[in-house]
Amino acid sequence: MYIKFLQGVPIVGAVGGAYDFVYTKQVVDYAKIKYYKRFLYSRANL
Repeated sequence: MYIKFLQGVPIVGAVGGAYDFVYTKQVVDYAKIKYYKRFLYSRANL
């Protein structure tokens, strides 16, 4: 929430946007791992 507040300041907003990208990439990478594990488990049970 604090980072979102700082995004209102122009220069600091760019830094906050970069943090959003980093956090989004971490979430996407984790989701990919979970998806592949689920996919492999479902293929093994066929």
